[in-house]
Amino acid sequence: LQNVVSFMKLNGWAYIWKNKVWTKIASLHVLRTDRVQVVLNESQTAVSHYEYNLWEGKKKRFEVDEIISIQNFNPRYPYPLNIEGISDVQAIATAIDADYQASKWNWKFFYNNASVDWVLETDQTLSQESVEQIQNKWEQKYRGVNNSHKIGILTGWLKYRQMNPSQREMDFVESRRFNRDEILWFFKVPKAMIWLWEGNTLNVRAYEQI
Repeated sequence: LQNVVSFMKLNGWAYIWKNKVWTKIASLHVLRTDRVQVVLNESQTAVSHYEYNLWEGKKKRFEVDEIISIQNFNPRYPYPLNIEGISDVQAIATAIDADYQASKWNWKFFYNNASVDWVLETDQTLSQESVEQIQNKWEQKYRGVNNSHKIGILTGWLKYRQMNPSQREMDFVESRRFNRDEILWFFKVPKAMIWLWEGNTLNVRAYEQI
């Protein structure tokens, strides 16, 4: 059941193989949805069979009566060809992607010298060798979290110019909190269930009984 719910939440559909011994069902097995290929008949009006990708190009064929196919509603596939349902993750994908990119941006913030993008400018014409030498030496001394907040010294013909707003100006923390709340709201997960007590006054056991 947990596998079925997980695939429904992630993909919007799930496939269960009815493993039969003679005519009786001996066991049920949830198939990986990314390995199931739905094959339609020649008129494209019904499912002919299912193909399951095993390994190294090998496939196993399942007849229609061997598979229990479950899909969420999808307006692009009218009945009876509702092959691919729309999942909860797809519906809230924008908020999830925004939070992921924000998290990735924050990691890059600290990885790349714990500062935002900047450039070193000069009025002089530099050779490619000089550019690479300046860049390499600057990164060795000042790149990375361990080198953050060190004092950098520029010669008379180099100028420092910041390109983007600071992390604080982008209100990074508040933006991630908004994405988190939107995702929790969509999946109907109270904050107390993940031990977030912002604005919650009820005991967590009360939430667990909902």
